[in-house]
Amino acid sequence: MIVESNPMSSDSSAKEIFSYISENSKNEDVQLLGGSLQDVENALVDAEQFNRKNGIRHFQISSKESLTDEQFKEMIERVKAEFHISDDDIVFSAIHTFKRSDPNADPRHAHLGVRLVNPENGKVKSFDNLYQRQEKISRMAEVDYGFQLVKGAHNRAVWHHVPEEYKDKIAPLCEGDRPQNSMSEGTIKKLTRLGKDTYEIKQDIKNLFAESQTYSEFKEKIEDKGWTITNGTKKPDMLVMNDENGIFLGSVNRLTGIKKKDLDALIASPDSPIDSFIARHIPSDTIAMDNSPGIASRGPALETSEKPQEVDKDASSTTDQSKAQKPSDVDITSIIASVDSEKSVATDDMSIEEKQAVSFFNKQESEKDELTKMQLSAQKKLAESMQTLVIHDYNFYEIWGNWSKYVNNEINRQTDIINQEHPRLKHLDDKQVRSFLYKNFKSELSDFKERRNHLITLRKEIREHDKKSNSITGLYHGYQKNKKSAQEEEQMEQLKLLAQFIIDSMLHKMGFLKNKPDKNHYLTEAQREAVLAKYKRNEYAKLLVQHDDQSKAINSLSTMKVYHRDGVLNDFKNRPEVEIAREMLRKLEKVKNIELSKLNPDEYEQFESHIKDLDVDSVNKLMTEHSMRTLREEREKDKTNAIGNIHENDIEQENPSEIEKNIYRKKMKKSGQSFNR
Repeated sequence: MIVESNPMSSDSSAKEIFSYISENSKNEDVQLLGGSLQDVENALVDAEQFNRKNGIRHFQISSKESLTDEQFKEMIERVKAEFHISDDDIVFSAIHTFKRSDPNADPRHAHLGVRLVNPENGKVKSFDNLYQRQEKISRMAEVDYGFQLVKGAHNRAVWHHVPEEYKDKIAPLCEGDRPQNSMSEGTIKKLTRLGKDTYEIKQDIKNLFAESQTYSEFKEKIEDKGWTITNGTKKPDMLVMNDENGIFLGSVNRLTGIKKKDLDALIASPDSPIDSFIARHIPSDTIAMDNSPGIASRGPALETSEKPQEVDKDASSTTDQSKAQKPSDVDITSIIASVDSEKSVATDDMSIEEKQAVSFFNKQESEKDELTKMQLSAQKKLAESMQTLVIHDYNFYEIWGNWSKYVNNEINRQTDIINQEHPRLKHLDDKQVRSFLYKNFKSELSDFKERRNHLITLRKEIREHDKKSNSITGLYHGYQKNKKSAQEEEQMEQLKLLAQFIIDSMLHKMGFLKNKPDKNHYLTEAQREAVLAKYKRNEYAKLLVQHDDQSKAINSLSTMKVYHRDGVLNDFKNRPEVEIAREMLRKLEKVKNIELSKLNPDEYEQFESHIKDLDVDSVNKLMTEHSMRTLREEREKDKTNAIGNIHENDIEQENPSEIEKNIYRKKMKKSGQSFNR
């Protein structure tokens, strides 16, 4: 069972899509279950109106085992239930009978088209975890219908999200490697268009590989069929296979069903037996399964990998703590306490001179001990101050690193807010709007043009009757003139009503009018009068009536829509959140690069406290005060220099001889002459 899907672009042709679903000649039989051309067209128009890339998600449901009509319909209901799709969002559903490449597979398959864009608010329907959920639908259906379980690419994710009654049957699919398609979907479609049987091609390659004893023999059999094995163009290290016409079939390892590393080893030993080689390279350790695939299958590996991480964590924390420890483990206090030199002892047998010598010696030793203790105490204080400095520097650089990281992250975050695109709207140009209007109102504009031409012809006939009213048959022409004038007045009124209806419909489609206008033949007399009064005030409707070229009205509407869209986008770009982000970004740029050497001790201490708290506003305020202080000091310095110059001029005025000397000195300094003789 396979459930897959792909998006359909909003600029696709609704007619071609519905024709493919409802009456495709390539199918042997088509059974349309629901949907219409108008549903498909509405879905695409809604997507294009809100500037969305895709308008429809197209689901395809197929099975190797045969499905009844009821089972196909039930599969469609399963898809709707899984993705919360309402009946109103279904634009088409059908069952096709088509001969598949696998003759043993069910020739029938189902199509389901889902509207992607909400016509009221432009939101795109979410299909999160699409591939996993599609496989979930398939596996549960295979269990319910008793079909063979297909191994998908997301078996473990499926196992975790199916009800308990399905887990035991799906668990074996989680064993071993993920399956790989031998041919890509694009290759299969290309070969099918050329009339080639892809199923037969794949079976031939697998049979040739199974019958070959060595890789050399396999390569010879491929070349005998006229096929070639070459290196890929995008991936030169990958071997690919082409048919006799040079058409790409796929990679050799996928077509033969072996791993790339096994194929590389085969190529390295092309004459080695394939069977024995592959047996040597099959891993001997298999993964045991229990009731929890995706957890138990990797259990031992996870336990092993977690231990080194804990060791690394402990080691890193130990390293961080050691960085803040004392630079030396020696206890200087105990050394100071132990400083005590040996003293000599005087005896009664010694003479007075000898006793004085002993006393002098002991005094010298005591002085040396005191000096040593003083030196050790000084070293202790130095060590303590160095320890404080090291810890402070380490802590500061750690704080500074956190601050720098925080500032850079904030700059990126505020920049993202400023540069954020509108979540729903994009820029429009006149060409896009004109194309949209012409595409959606083609029949209305054509009908209007036809009526307007008929009115012009009627007016010509009135003028002809007017010219002949004074002739012999003047009575007849006068009658015809009055009759056609009444018709002209009535048709002119109808044309104005139609013009106003078309303009209102366009404005509604572009989002300017909330309610869709009523058609003219449903209007009461009072409503007709109101529409005609509205026409007199509407410049766009007048342009449509008064000019033969409809483009003038369309161009004016397009320009209005573009201006309106630009205004909405500009408002989004200047919303309050962006203004706050710009102000914050200005502050961040100001505090990003700070010259710490220019801060005085008080400012440095405040700065360190602020960055520790990651307080951008306080740092910004501090830097503003620092700039003002620096500016004041520079002004005081300039003022002092100015006072010095005034004092120097006063001296010159008191001593006229100094004036000539100063003039001469300045002249020599300016000319750069040397006084060396």
